[in-house]
Amino acid sequence: MKAQLRDDRAIFVGPNDDWTMGFGHDQLATGRIRRVLTTFFTLSRYGPVLNGRYSSRG
Repeated sequence: MKAQLRDDRAIFVGPNDDWTMGFGHDQLATGRIRRVLTTFFTLSRYGPVLNGRYSSRG
């Protein structure tokens, strides 16, 4: 099976059309791991949510 390009992607025209989220993490000097959930709108790069915690539940 060959890889194919996706032709079904929409063109985004407004700031709320597409958003992205992901986790960043770092270890403190005490050994505890701090995670930050980042969420931002892809077109405008506006980030309304930065949620930092030591643990996150699903």
